[in-house]
Amino acid sequence: MTIYIVLVIFSLCSAFADLFYLNNKTADEKNKIENLFLFIIAAVLILIATLRSDDVGIDTAAYHNWFQSYENKDFVDLKKNGFFDEPGFAFLNIAFNKMNLGWGAFKFFSVCIYVIPFLIILKKYSLHPLVNVLLFVLGGGYFFIFSTLRQGIGLGFIFIAFLLSKRKTIVLSLTFYLIAITVHSTCIVFILFYLAMLIALNNSKHLVIWLVCGLFAAVIGAILLRTSLLNYALTILHKEYKIDESTGGYLTLLFYLGMLFVFCVFTSKTDKKNFILNNGKILKLFLLTITFFPIVAFSPSVFRILMYFSFACDIFFVNACCYLKEKNTKIIVSAVFLAAYVYLFAFTMMIPSKGLNPYTIFNL
Repeated sequence: MTIYIVLVIFSLCSAFADLFYLNNKTADEKNKIENLFLFIIAAVLILIATLRSDDVGIDTAAYHNWFQSYENKDFVDLKKNGFFDEPGFAFLNIAFNKMNLGWGAFKFFSVCIYVIPFLIILKKYSLHPLVNVLLFVLGGGYFFIFSTLRQGIGLGFIFIAFLLSKRKTIVLSLTFYLIAITVHSTCIVFILFYLAMLIALNNSKHLVIWLVCGLFAAVIGAILLRTSLLNYALTILHKEYKIDESTGGYLTLLFYLGMLFVFCVFTSKTDKKNFILNNGKILKLFLLTITFFPIVAFSPSVFRILMYFSFACDIFFVNACCYLKEKNTKIIVSAVFLAAYVYLFAFTMMIPSKGLNPYTIFNL
């Protein structure tokens, strides 16, 4: 437990350095120091997650046993796997066994493919990436790979696909997207991001349209699509998902909506337009998160697909705070924001039965 408290303190110091120290540096100096911090942070996050024992994380021991079960299997066995039977994950297990790389090496790979692309996303899209690292730790995003290794690897490939989601590299992006599906079939839902990329979001009017349509889709989805979504998960994705009406998560949804409300009310018209233009992809993922939230809030397992969109929410929060008009408003919102994430960390880490459980962050 101590190592995670130290990690939080380290992340907190990095965040304060980002906010109060780097602002006094030139752009070139800030970039160099930021890169150094991110490199050190990446090394620390990867080291901790790689060296964790099988007792840390809900399914770590199960994945270790699964890895060992592939010792005597060959690539020819993959013929039995259909596209949605996740042959990509099986391929990785067989490949590491064939190269005589042990469980530790497989954990190292899984953490790297998850952490490194995400930190690159923070560097590219966040106005304060070191602050976002703190939220990544406090909010439970970092610990996602501890318990859901297979989906974490798939999410890592989604991160890469997101980074490549530009016109010039769209084919490569779609390639990594398809690889992600072969690792964890729920990654298929990320197709909604590609569809969202085709829809304009350039100004406040577009944002209002997105919100109205998103609200309509959320209501219809929550009322009419729950059963069909569950059946899809059972028949196509071959997951043992069960409806659980006590899943909750609506306090978190209200938190998201509250931040969006604060942004819309406490930013000037010009700043709002600039934010939308400069944060289009992040904003679209944030809106997809809000839309999907009530639709998937019937099972902790199904709820995990929200991670394919919600990884951008923390970036939205940090960037949106930077666009608020009044300094006092920024301070109050930032304080509330930090307090909420400290509570999330305490809730997920301090309760023994829920220790290192990334799903509990959505159950508030």
